[in-house]
Parts: sequence; C-alpha cells; structure tokens
Amino acid sequence: MSSRGWLIFVVWILAPVIVAKVADIKAIEAVLMLLFGWCGLDVVTGGEFKLERPLAILLAQWAVFLAAASLLAVISLRLEFHPPTVAKGNLLHSPPFTSAAILMETLLCVGALVFFAQMMGRDARLLRLAARLYVWIGVLYATYAIISWTALVFSHADLIGAYLTDSGVARARALFAEGGEFGLYAVSVILMGAFRRYVLKDMSRAAFWAVVVPVLLLSMILSKSKAGALCLIGIFAWRSVVRMRIRYLPLMAAVALLLVWTTPIVAGLEGYWIIYQHFDEVVATHAQDPSIGSGRAAAVSVMPKLVKLHPFLGVGIGNYGLVRNDPEVGIPGSDEILDRAGIGLLSYTGELGLPLFAYLVWLVARPWRIVRKAKPRLPELAIVLAAFQLFAQGIEVQITFVYPWLVSAIALGYFLCERDAAVRRCRTCASIQLGTI
Repeated sequence: MSSRGWLIFVVWILAPVIVAKVADIKAIEAVLMLLFGWCGLDVVTGGEFKLERPLAILLAQWAVFLAAASLLAVISLRLEFHPPTVAKGNLLHSPPFTSAAILMETLLCVGALVFFAQMMGRDARLLRLAARLYVWIGVLYATYAIISWTALVFSHADLIGAYLTDSGVARARALFAEGGEFGLYAVSVILMGAFRRYVLKDMSRAAFWAVVVPVLLLSMILSKSKAGALCLIGIFAWRSVVRMRIRYLPLMAAVALLLVWTTPIVAGLEGYWIIYQHFDEVVATHAQDPSIGSGRAAAVSVMPKLVKLHPFLGVGIGNYGLVRNDPEVGIPGSDEILDRAGIGLLSYTGELGLPLFAYLVWLVARPWRIVRKAKPRLPELAIVLAAFQLFAQGIEVQITFVYPWLVSAIALGYFLCERDAAVRRCRTCASIQLGTI
C-alpha cells in the first residue's frame, strides 16, 4: 500500500476504539491531531491544499457552527453550575473547558470528513481501498466481540470485548464503551459491505452474504443494541417507502422480526416509557442508580426542562452533566458519573438552544443532501450510505465519534469520483461530435 493507504488503514482501525484513552484523549484523536498539524505545517511552508467546492462550502458551514457554539459556551458562564462529586476538581470537567474539549473533538471529526473525502474523491483506487478496509476491519472487530461474548458467558473470561450489565446480561461491545454504540457501528459495516457488493461491485456474493452479513448481524444481536436495531429497521423502512421497492418489504420484515426477537428493543422502549411517566417518584429513590438517575432514561425528562429554562442560548455544549442537578430542574442525578444525555442529536437541544440545534441537524444531513442531489442520480446504496451519519447520530452516537464521519467521507468521495467521471464522459462525447463535423 502507498503512504496514503497506510494512513487510511491506521485511521480506520483506530476509529472504533473508544475505551483506550490517555488523559481523556482517544488514540484516533491523537492521530488526527498529528495529521492536521502536519497538513497545517505543509501549507504554511508553501504547500498547496485546494478543496473541492462542495467540501469547501461544507467546511465553511461547520466553521460557522463551531464559532457559534464557542460563543454560546462563553455566554453560558453566566450560569450557576452544579457538577457531580466526581467532576469537582477536574479541569476538563469544568466550564468552559468541557465545551472546548467537545468543540475540539468536533473540529477533528469535521477535518477527517473533509480531508478523506477530498483524498478519495481524487483517486478512485483509494476510495475502493477505504471501503474494503472499512468492511474487513469491521468484520475483525465483530469477530472479536463474538469471541469475547462467548468467553465471558461460557468461561467467565473477560477479554474486554464483552461485559456484564448490572442485571447480569452479557453484551458484546468490541472496543466501544457499551453494546449500543457497537451495534450502530455494525450497521455501518453492513451498509458499507452492501455498497461494495452492489455499487462498487468489488465484493463477491459469497463474501457479503456468507461472511459479512452473518458475522455482523450475530455481533449486533449479541450486543443487544436497541439503537443498532432501530437504525437498521429505520433505514430499511425509509428507503422501501421512498423508492416504493415492494420486493424489499419481506426482507425488511424478516430482519425487523429477527432484531425485535433477539434484542431487548421492545422491553427497553417500554421501560423508558414507564420511567418517563413516573420519573419523579422513581428518581427519588434511585437517584444514585446510573441506569435510572442518569443517561437517556433521565434525559427524556431532564432535557425538556433545560430547553424550557434556556430555549435560545442553551447551557453550553458539553455542559449537560454540569447543570442537570440544578434545583430549578429538580432532578438530582448520580454523583459517581458526569452524566451524558445519550439521546442522539436531541442531546444538544438544551446545550445549544433550539436555533443552533436546528442548524446542527441541517449540517449533519448535508452529506446526504449533497449525494442525493447529484446529477446524474447516484445509486440508492450511495444515498443510504451518506444518510448513515444522520441516522446514527440522530439515534444515539455523539457527534464526537469519528467513524460515522468516515462513512460520510466515503460517500462524498464516491460522489466526487462519479462527478468527475461524468464530466470526462461529457468532454469525450463533445470531442467525438466535433470530430465528426
């Protein structure tokens, strides 16, 4: 492989590694810092880095968001914060440093999106390599998760790739923090495999249907990921309805039934609804239980109150865990963790305020809109791939997770390659026509 190929390999293999951190800095973040530092030094010393127009516009739009979120984070210093015991004395868990850390992580993700989309958009071979590496690295992590789950259940051996919940249920997670996150990653690998099989046409039917799909579906089932199940069912339903592909409905129904039967999606949603209806009574006796007094179960009740208190300016990005114990909110949380909402993009309603939150949702949907509006129209699976980031971050994934941005980078790289190929075809046709005159 070339140096660029090795760079893609390193970034792709580190992107799903969430549990390995040094001073709260993930390995992938350290690599991206070095990469962009080197790029900046190259530009300063006379190098040239000209972005494709769609990517330059996208970068400028994200720059507006980051500037606005930074301003709101400074304005949020007017508030009285109520950090949990675990956050007291930790500089990174105090304002405005919490916001600065989130914004820096987001900047790295935006940089990765633009950098790799540009790189792959100029070299179709790199695009194919990136898609191939994404799929087989995903299969590798899924296999590791399955082995870890098997070892934990049958030998009580902890290989890190699986864990026991407080209720004693084993869940696969690979190198993510929990099973829900891993389930969404598994969905992205399945979509990338389908993209290779039916769009790039560089994967055999046997490899996709006999290896990629079974391994990834099994790992997702073992992760008991409600988010992953919702994402896959949602994508199937969305495209079946939009394109009216009736022949896909039996397959969608079969996959949906399998996921509903093998994952706690129904019980989980029912549990969240019960907690929401009786949250004040439940949290009064279970405030220190992270599964009830914190996370998405609590956020469903806490976030609307924060939005009501701060509808336009928010409380500052990343500051949810520092203000949710405010007496005006009236819902005490666990002192043992710095709480995160965990409800996808809705987590940012109270942090950013409603206007900037709406802009964020529009931005996350931009890769999908760019690919969907391509002329000539791109294949369905390319459009679905570009929409994955919106689905994943809309359901659960934080915007600071790198891998959804890499999926969007591959989709945008494909868009740029096809656009340039269409331009070359038009020029060829024009020259042939001129030659016959």
